[in-house]
Amino acid sequence: MCTACMCFEAFAAEIVAHRGENTQAPENTLPAFRAVFANGGTAIEGDFYLTDSGEMVCVHGEKELAAYSGVERRIASLTRADLSKLDMAATSPKFAKFSPTPPPTVEEVFAVIPRGGKIFFEIKNYPKGFFEKLESARKSAGLDESRVVLISFNFDALKDAKKRNPRYKCYFLYSAKSENGRLLPTPSEIAAKVRSAGLDGVDVGHWNLDEAYVRALKSEGLGVAVWTLNDVSKLPIFEKWGADFITTDKNAEFLRALRKK
Repeated sequence: MCTACMCFEAFAAEIVAHRGENTQAPENTLPAFRAVFANGGTAIEGDFYLTDSGEMVCVHGEKELAAYSGVERRIASLTRADLSKLDMAATSPKFAKFSPTPPPTVEEVFAVIPRGGKIFFEIKNYPKGFFEKLESARKSAGLDESRVVLISFNFDALKDAKKRNPRYKCYFLYSAKSENGRLLPTPSEIAAKVRSAGLDGVDVGHWNLDEAYVRALKSEGLGVAVWTLNDVSKLPIFEKWGADFITTDKNAEFLRALRKK
């Protein structure tokens, strides 16, 4: 049987909706997150900044803020009043029915996570007060740490968060580069880095990955998440290799495929 035709029956990795159900609603918004759980999903991924005024806002970056809302602003400069005036459905006829929908605060995002749901929480900036704001919002929402997986390209931010609250699962974001027939950093190199900070695993871009690399990460005792896989035929491949989590822009499509197994 060809690999792409493998049965999904044994698929054990959890599907994570990248920026919510972003093909059905504007990314990183409450409608997009609610749609994930309405579709039967269990995990969302969102991007968070702490602003200068102390608001923690969910938006991927200034490029995306401008593309969706039509407003060019430095994210760190946004106040609660600014957020209420932004509309992340402003520029897309496809998402006009959601207008107006502002970028949500961390408190608003946490409030839509149902019992049993979880969030892959990407730390985008990490100024003074970020961790305290995260902890305050999580506790107010009644979310156990097990339902909030911290991810970031910022290694020092994860190291600090893990030190402050070891109960968080922390996964380091990176992508493997192919150089002279090898994938770098090597599994042993990345494992040493992750273990030096007491982190729990890695969240690695799916590009270039092969079975040997993923299995080597697992043999190092790391949890392995993969981003951002949008080819549903490759789901059983990554499961076979041992991935624990698969992040995708096509959550609804992936869930339908799994139900048809």
